[in-house]
Amino acid sequence: REECALNDLTRADCLAWLSHAGLSPDQLRDILLRGEPEEVYANFQRSGQISLTEGNITARNLEMLKIGSTKNAMGTFQKLIRKHDILAKTFLDACYPDKLRNLPDAPAILFYQGNPTAVSGDTIAIVGSRNASYKTMEATRAIAERLSRRGIAVVSGLAYGIDTAAHEGCLRGKAPTVAVLGCGLDQQYPVENAGLRKRILEQGGLVISENIF
Repeated sequence: REECALNDLTRADCLAWLSHAGLSPDQLRDILLRGEPEEVYANFQRSGQISLTEGNITARNLEMLKIGSTKNAMGTFQKLIRKHDILAKTFLDACYPDKLRNLPDAPAILFYQGNPTAVSGDTIAIVGSRNASYKTMEATRAIAERLSRRGIAVVSGLAYGIDTAAHEGCLRGKAPTVAVLGCGLDQQYPVENAGLRKRILEQGGLVISENIF
């Protein structure tokens, strides 16, 4: 198996490798408690195995880890991460949101673009219909703007409709807004919100996902 030189890899590269293998949040937490991602990758390259405190890695998980650990695969992760300015954090990091950390099924790894401190203060989630009426959209923008002017960051999903209005209203109020994506950070969904996503990042906001692609 071709190896990727360890000194060429970043923590985010190794987290991308772990995240792509279909492991559960519990399995990922167990693995990350054993060492830094770079150490986990190096140990896997030597042994071809990952052990858990409880339970087992499935044959499918192990195969995905092996495929992902090759030089070509790790090179793909690296290019993706650098092209889209993607960073990563785990549930063990100080900057991981406490509101997520305390959930029993909290994501073990989060990939993000932008300012991770955008979720360190007061936040409120606003989500709703993708086919909202004009009046509902305007009301959502007004509510989000008022919350933003009080220093409350609005969290939504960057989708059409209410999500878009929530982000737009928060940007008007000058507080950072946070977009939580259901897709990977390499994808622009919806395409029509590319400009909004750019403004979120330019105004100190955060775009975040459990998925890198």
